[in-house]
Amino acid sequence: MANHGAVASELANKELTQAVLSDFRTAPISPQMKATLAFLEKLTLHPEMVTDDDAQAVQAAGVRAKALARAIYICATMNVVNRLSQALDFEVPSDETLARRAKLSVDRLRREGKIA
Repeated sequence: MANHGAVASELANKELTQAVLSDFRTAPISPQMKATLAFLEKLTLHPEMVTDDDAQAVQAAGVRAKALARAIYICATMNVVNRLSQALDFEVPSDETLARRAKLSVDRLRREGKIA
């Protein structure tokens, strides 16, 4: 499980997180989230193929432009981090370590009132 998966599991239902990570297309999530994830997948794997029509399709599914922009920013940031970590051969912590760190991070954010 990647770091973002560990955080998602801590914030949300672990089974739902696993279903999304396994295949977001069949996971029990909203059509808006599926449209956003499909867009982000294309942006990550085939950026040269992304067009305005792709973004318009996400918005037609009910996703606001500002929400899509935020998703793109997060995706781009994670793509850069992933590529740098692979290029520099960063050590990937175990699933247990990631889960422990995620819990600590989420607990801190809750104490600070930044998340519910």
